[in-house]
Amino acid sequence: MAVRGHRAPDVAISVVPSLPAPTQPVSLRYQTPRQSDGSSTLRILDDAAGITHFVYSDGTLIAVDTRGVPVNILAVIAPGQTLDDLAVYLVGPVLGFVLRRLGILALHASAVDVSGAALLLIGASGSGKSTTAAALAQRGHRFLSDDLTALTFGALHIEACLAFDHLRLWPESEELLLGERGILERITPSWEKLRFTSDAAEYPVRLGALVLLDWSDTAVTSELVPPSEALLSLAAHSYSNYTLTPPDKAVELTQLGELVRCVSTFRVVRPRRGAQLADFCELLVGLAA
Repeated sequence: MAVRGHRAPDVAISVVPSLPAPTQPVSLRYQTPRQSDGSSTLRILDDAAGITHFVYSDGTLIAVDTRGVPVNILAVIAPGQTLDDLAVYLVGPVLGFVLRRLGILALHASAVDVSGAALLLIGASGSGKSTTAAALAQRGHRFLSDDLTALTFGALHIEACLAFDHLRLWPESEELLLGERGILERITPSWEKLRFTSDAAEYPVRLGALVLLDWSDTAVTSELVPPSEALLSLAAHSYSNYTLTPPDKAVELTQLGELVRCVSTFRVVRPRRGAQLADFCELLVGLAA
């Protein structure tokens, strides 16, 4: 997350060969559904010292201490993996957790700067957030973030923060946007997603519109979503909401209420056919105005 000027870091990350054992007792904050072998892809544990441990089934271990400033993160790279593999975890679930612990609202969304107004593209995995952001970037609009967007609440407006230097696309999106596959490089050898680079925004940008993405085989359409309905939809797409405590959820509800009060929310149908992509992007640019 980028800010204007220079300041002390909010987060310090160290890659280490091993982690100290969690301080007993340990409580389970969250775990993914168990697989056929009984294991979970991710378990998040809180120990008695106040440190949160991310334990991945591939051997990646990350300990997050949010008790002071900067937030201190220790990370162990899994055997056979690279720093880029570790970064996928750090800029996803771990960053989301840190933002939420610091009281910063984060949404499962990509953001693009459209003529000085941030268009927030919101949706579940596979809804087309990154593909849409890349399509807008191809048309000269600078992107701010991909998949995870942090929001700051100022006296005059709400801003979308900068994050990451690339967008992450599936191979089918590469073909849709570039006309063929094999042009973009993989982010890591062990992951199919590809690195799409383009001009990125230089500063946080005020929010212009919130867009809930949907799929259809029909023509491009959009509708204004009432604030009460928008609030429920955004709550379902807040980032790392599974890690929130009851006090955290109360803060989130207040922030979401302010968000839907200040910024219009639209539900936009995204076509599956690439031939309609230009119309789709033109509609989105109009919403951000």
